[in-house]
Amino acid sequence: MLNYVTLIQFIQGRAMLHFSVHKSFTCLSASMLALAFVSAPVFSAEATDNQSTKADAQATKLVAQKATKKTSKKTAKSDSTLKGNSNLVEVKAALLALKEALSRGDAEKAAAAWSEDGSFTNMDGLAFKNRKEIQKRFQEVFAKEGRPSVTFNVQRVKELNDGAVLIEGLVHRSNAPAAESIESRFSMAVVKEGGRWSIKSASESPYRNDLSTQANPLDAFSWLIGDWKVENENGRLDLKVDWAHGKNFISCLYLIKHGNASEPESRQVIGFDPINQAPISWSFDASGGYGQARWIKEGNKWLIDSCGVDREGNQTTCTNVITMVDKDTFTWQSIKRTINGESLSDTAALKLEKLSK
Repeated sequence: MLNYVTLIQFIQGRAMLHFSVHKSFTCLSASMLALAFVSAPVFSAEATDNQSTKADAQATKLVAQKATKKTSKKTAKSDSTLKGNSNLVEVKAALLALKEALSRGDAEKAAAAWSEDGSFTNMDGLAFKNRKEIQKRFQEVFAKEGRPSVTFNVQRVKELNDGAVLIEGLVHRSNAPAAESIESRFSMAVVKEGGRWSIKSASESPYRNDLSTQANPLDAFSWLIGDWKVENENGRLDLKVDWAHGKNFISCLYLIKHGNASEPESRQVIGFDPINQAPISWSFDASGGYGQARWIKEGNKWLIDSCGVDREGNQTTCTNVITMVDKDTFTWQSIKRTINGESLSDTAALKLEKLSK
């Protein structure tokens, strides 16, 4: 979460205890990106140094580009999974076209989002096995219920291969309170055929949200509560994680130490988004930057799609991967990193150990 290039130099043993022009390479993740300040000694020092040198060179190149070229500022995107990938951007545009066709009550255009042999299974389990059947179904729904005003809230996008994408998320109806507007969950397999993206199969399932009986969704992070550390001969990172009052948020405090000197503290807050029904977090860098992220759980891993802006307006994105090894150990790595749309190499994996519960 702090100065990333200074961070790389620290790993190489050339710690800088002041902020410099390289501050523009803060990678503001809404997870534990500050951990990269210290490279855990359990990993190969040579591999870490090589990776850091490469990232340092990339960062220096981008600084020069930024200083010599006038580039337009791009709005930071919360959906960092889609940024920088033309296939996924096209898929998102196709989903928007479907939404607009539905809002106009245009059954033919809505069905055209499917391939000729595409299928759709509704919440009642009824299956429609080709585009003609899907178009007829839309005509019946529009005649009975009118034109639907819906929003597809994408929660997960996974590229199966270069020409196939899996999309999962929630369907919202408009003109209703946010917490009450979710109608269903959806899953779509989208393929590229003849130069355009078409839905090969789609299904809806009922969404249930009984808040009166629901457990605290942040209980999934209870194992994280406590004090953690990662260190090597160059210094140490301390991470303190605790519940905020009422257990509706989790507070994370990062402190970097170089011998007797300490960097300013950075903070992160983890919460739960009732609209997207998923964890969300916000990061606040001591140098003035900020970021946010959405969390997706896959097995014993959390995939954290992050975006941020540093004090000088540089926009960053990355996917951070937290893997729980056991109750007292987890690893962290940052992948798919970009700054102002330019790609950077992945970081080395780090290993954190718990000091207390």
